[in-house]
Amino acid sequence: GNVNLSSATLSAGGATVDLTIDTSSTTSGSGGNVQIGKLLSTGGGNDFRSVKVLAGLGGNVTAGQIGSTRISDLTVDGANNVTFNGAVKATSLTVLNAKGTISAGAAVDTNGANGSGYGVSLSTTGAVSLAGGVTSGSKTILLSGTDWSVSSAQVDAGSSTIEVTRSLAGTIQLGTELTTS
Repeated sequence: GNVNLSSATLSAGGATVDLTIDTSSTTSGSGGNVQIGKLLSTGGGNDFRSVKVLAGLGGNVTAGQIGSTRISDLTVDGANNVTFNGAVKATSLTVLNAKGTISAGAAVDTNGANGSGYGVSLSTTGAVSLAGGVTSGSKTILLSGTDWSVSSAQVDAGSSTIEVTRSLAGTIQLGTELTTS
């Protein structure tokens, strides 16, 4: 089924929790849609140790602001389209097994310690659009899709690497800097 939290602000209230939203369906093979208004850390950071959205094969995920104070690892798995309308502030952002468009309209900041070598890992058989810039704090940024549009603010991996690959023939449009030191 669908999960609609578009008018809600989710907060751990200072406790350390793992949050999983699972709309994947074992019977039909398709997942439901997930809408999140705000997901905020309020107790000095890392209230949400991990946040996983499991959308099955075809659910769309739409989120507003993620983390005013940095949350921990954010993972979206199996979605069709993934849209971040607000800023994302997490120790890592991973979107895997996506089938449609991944879009971030505001800044993505993964400049924090985590157990992964990746700050941002976005993988889809569709298109990726980054309009607000990406900062990973010296963790690798992996961008894998068919068509890419990177505009506005820069993509900055600090002293690490930026890997841009295409799953099929497509277009890569860079309207900004890709920066590593």
